[in-house]
Amino acid sequence: MGNSKSHYLTKDDILELSFYLPDMTIETAELNGYVYSDSYGAAIYSKGSVQYVFYDVEGTPNLISVISNEDDIQVMGIKINDTFEEALTKLPIEFIWNENQAYLIYGKMPSETDDIYPAHGNANINANGTGTITLVPEGLYPFVQFIFNEFKVIKINIICSDL
Repeated sequence: MGNSKSHYLTKDDILELSFYLPDMTIETAELNGYVYSDSYGAAIYSKGSVQYVFYDVEGTPNLISVISNEDDIQVMGIKINDTFEEALTKLPIEFIWNENQAYLIYGKMPSETDDIYPAHGNANINANGTGTITLVPEGLYPFVQFIFNEFKVIKINIICSDL
């Protein structure tokens, strides 16, 4: 099952990530040599394996995506190309994800959180290997979402704020 020595994702876990730059703006992205592209109305700035996605909301990124095979980029020990099962073994598991309505792996859903359970994690994957593991620290934002295709992590998203 999961790693009993692991812990719930915290805001500090996210703040310590070298690529987590929530104060990044379009102007600073351009000044620092990020490459611009446009997709579905969002301005995307990329450098190496990291993308900062800006929607027209106060000029700060709403989503930071990591889409690389670089070994040094990982969150909670989970990295690109980890399988769904490998990812689960790196997390604290309190519930069997596919045996509860909210697909929880730990904590409680936001509508049910309290001081004891300020965070939650849930997982879902279909028979084709497409799915997500979402880890939400106390206070909801930022949170992390691992995107799976063919049962492997293909992208790690840090969602910075509600749109």
